[in-house]
Amino acid sequence: IRQGLHSVVPSLALVLMTWRELEVRVCGRPTIDVERLKGLTEYKDMPGGADHRVAKLFWTVVSQMSNDDVGALLAFTWGRSRLPVEHS
Repeated sequence: IRQGLHSVVPSLALVLMTWRELEVRVCGRPTIDVERLKGLTEYKDMPGGADHRVAKLFWTVVSQMSNDDVGALLAFTWGRSRLPVEHS
């Protein structure tokens, strides 16, 4: 595993991070920010986009879901259970 990781991430960079920092950079944050997810969402072929009645109902439901359920929704629709790390 170490050899594979070093082929992608320089070993000197790994020394500068804790295992938790590395996990967040590789996998994303474990807690999903629904507002951030809303901002990343693209509405194709939906007139009005985020202002459409169905979109508003969808986000009302999603905002009431547990973090695990939102992660499962992401995994179903996107193939990942976490959002990518936000780069400033």
